[in-house]
Amino acid sequence: MQARAETPPWLQLAAGTSALTSGAHATVLVDDVNVTVGTDGRARTVRRYAVRIHDSDGRDAAAVREVYVSGSGNVRSMRGWLLRRSNQTRELGGGNIVDAAPTTAQIGHRSGRVIVPTSWK
Repeated sequence: MQARAETPPWLQLAAGTSALTSGAHATVLVDDVNVTVGTDGRARTVRRYAVRIHDSDGRDAAAVREVYVSGSGNVRSMRGWLLRRSNQTRELGGGNIVDAAPTTAQIGHRSGRVIVPTSWK
């Protein structure tokens, strides 16, 4: 993990949500995808995802995967933040990002209260 980070405004808003589904191990607070197509026909996708982890069984929800086609697409960047109960925010570093196959990239962390991966394609 990297040093303490500033929390993006959209994440602050999501983290302030008191969402608890009875019996759920994790609750998705935001799962938003925005696609824009430029005048050159190239698409740019921005995904924002925030999940509150309620217990250790919800850890798998703290990962996001972006699928792309090699040769015609790529993941330009991925950022993630870990918000702890103590209100400390840490930005996840490159060690938390894996290009698992020629067509998949993912980010995640297995502990903490809220994890928020954001990716751009």
